[in-house]
Amino acid sequence: MVKNSSFEELKDGTPRNWRIVQRGLTGSTHRVETAPVCDGKNAVSLENRENTEGGVLIWGQTLPTKEFRAVPPGTLMELRAKVQAADSPARAKIYFESVAARKTIVRRKLIVPGKWEDIFLQFKKEAID
Repeated sequence: MVKNSSFEELKDGTPRNWRIVQRGLTGSTHRVETAPVCDGKNAVSLENRENTEGGVLIWGQTLPTKEFRAVPPGTLMELRAKVQAADSPARAKIYFESVAARKTIVRRKLIVPGKWEDIFLQFKKEAID
């Protein structure tokens, strides 16, 4: 359901179907990189050297409403990503937000350099989503 989940399709240097969100930070960057990659040709990178608490730095995507609504309520849904820290330990976060259900599901993980790790969350689709 997530489109271009491998970040292989680019448009003007940004992964197609993805948007960049950056608030409360200066000097932080979003990049598409060709190394290191876990799988395929591209990986996306976030860099926040300021380590500013409360700042927002996201690669995000809005799920297609029609396709998501077609999933029967109670279906187990999963979002999963491979993450790696660049040169020092970092915090990774993955989340799903439903405005209709007024719910946000978040998973955080401390990650280390040189090792690709899974971060994922699972939830049952609600009738209101």
